[in-house]
Amino acid sequence: GGIYAANNSGASVTIQNSTIAHNQASRGGGISRTTGSFSLTNTILANNTSSLSSPDCEGTIAAASFSLIENMAGCSITSGSNNLNVDPQLESTLTGAMFVHMPLSSSPVIDAGTSTGCPATDQLGTIRPQSTSCDLGAVEYSGVINTPTHTPTFTPTKTNTPTSTGTNTPTPTSTF
Repeated sequence: GGIYAANNSGASVTIQNSTIAHNQASRGGGISRTTGSFSLTNTILANNTSSLSSPDCEGTIAAASFSLIENMAGCSITSGSNNLNVDPQLESTLTGAMFVHMPLSSSPVIDAGTSTGCPATDQLGTIRPQSTSCDLGAVEYSGVINTPTHTPTFTPTKTNTPTSTGTNTPTPTSTF
């Protein structure tokens, strides 16, 4: 699985700007705990599988804000806000030098995070944010976002400009 916490009852696990996706475990394929608590911010839990319990998370999350948990079955959140329960639209294969699940250009995780506590760079070293706010997950989307913008273009126009021309000036000649 992604993360399994079996800490003593007073311990807490804080997860920020992380992507926990495409993991498999018998219980809570994304995150699972027996004791302690989880706090999530700007985090993606999605596309995980479990053979005995909930796919993305099992148990109670103490706090989750600006996070995406695709499948909330078996999972509850005590406090938090601005969370999404949708498909994050991530590439299913690991790509890049760091092997990450990149957000697709239409992903709801783009600009959905909070800038509070957001790291200055993502897992790949890309500066955060690339647009109006930090993206959810470990990777900041840096592709082209289809936003229409005015792009000035140069259009040449013909103008009449005087040009110098040679003139015939009589040259005296002598005859003998």
